[in-house]
Amino acid sequence: MRLTGLKKNLADSKSREDRMKMIDREEKKLSITKQAELLSINRTSLYYKPVPANDEEYLIKRIIDEIYTAHPEYGYRRMTNILNREYHIRINRKRQRNPHIVYRLCS
Repeated sequence: MRLTGLKKNLADSKSREDRMKMIDREEKKLSITKQAELLSINRTSLYYKPVPANDEEYLIKRIIDEIYTAHPEYGYRRMTNILNREYHIRINRKRQRNPHIVYRLCS
């Protein structure tokens, strides 16, 4: 007996966090892959462990915020040069543009 619509209803009625808590890693009859599929969760997200931000990132974010507040016209290239030259923070353009490090400068 197959009941259509239950998967969609569960995904709509429960939050992602609630559905993540429903995963039973000890279940032998139903694999984690199948459980993730039934709960409409990306399987790889079950294994992700977030990395907490360190003090250096907060310092860089504060300095970028100060520079951007004083000079909102600066782009990421000039910001990277200023961080390297004036603050002696060795940071490349990719890390400086990382949204986890810098606020969205365009918004």
